[in-house]
Formats: sequence, structure tokens, C-alpha cells
Amino acid sequence: MKLSGFLAGAALALSLAPAALTDQAGRDNPPGPAPAERDGRVVVAQQNPPGCPPGQARDDGGCLLPGQAAHGPLVGRVVDWNDVHVVRKPGLYGLADPPEGQHYAIIDGRLVRIEARSAKVLSVIRGVEAILD
Repeated sequence: MKLSGFLAGAALALSLAPAALTDQAGRDNPPGPAPAERDGRVVVAQQNPPGCPPGQARDDGGCLLPGQAAHGPLVGRVVDWNDVHVVRKPGLYGLADPPEGQHYAIIDGRLVRIEARSAKVLSVIRGVEAILD
């Protein structure tokens, strides 16, 4: 009886050992797809930037729809108030009230923080698909 229990325990330990070794080996390897060889060429699948859906570009301000990355506002640029939608209800965008003397706004599909007096873009928060307020 003792021998069969010992053998069962040894079998279990041996069956779990390869998984433990795989986990340890995985820590030494960088994340992402492994290279594969096709027709004598090494091929690596490209991944989307972390946190962005397929077809959207990663930018300092978040994920952007195609074409917005090149046309969006830049931090430090003074914008024309006619091109700005000032956000009146920041909670609809998951934001608290802006700091005093600043506004949240949407410019070219991007949620930004701007200075109230000069309309200078202080930061790009993220891309938005719709104006909610």
C-alpha cells in the first residue's frame, strides 16, 4: 500500500515537472510570437500595440483611428476656438473636473486638456469616437 502511494506521488511529480520547466523557461524569453520558418524565410507575426484594437494606431494620447495620428493637435500648439468642442460634462468621458483655468476639449477626434486663456494644448488624453455632451 505504501509503495503504490509512493509511485502515484512520483508519477504526479514527474507529470507536473515539464509544466514547471516551461513556466521558468517562458520567463527568460521575451513575450510575443515566436519566429516561424516558411519557405526558407523567418517570419514573425506582428502584434497590435498593447491596448489598441486592430486598425488603430498607438499615440502618446492613446489609440487613434486611421488618419487621425497625423492630423491631431500637438501638445504646445495654440488652437482656434472655432475648431474646438469644449467638454461641458467631463464625467461622460470618465474624467473629473479639469484643474482651474483649464478645459477638456475635443479636437479632431482627440480628447485634450487646454489652457482656458490661450487655447494652448496642454496634453492629449486619448482618441474619442463620438462627442457625448
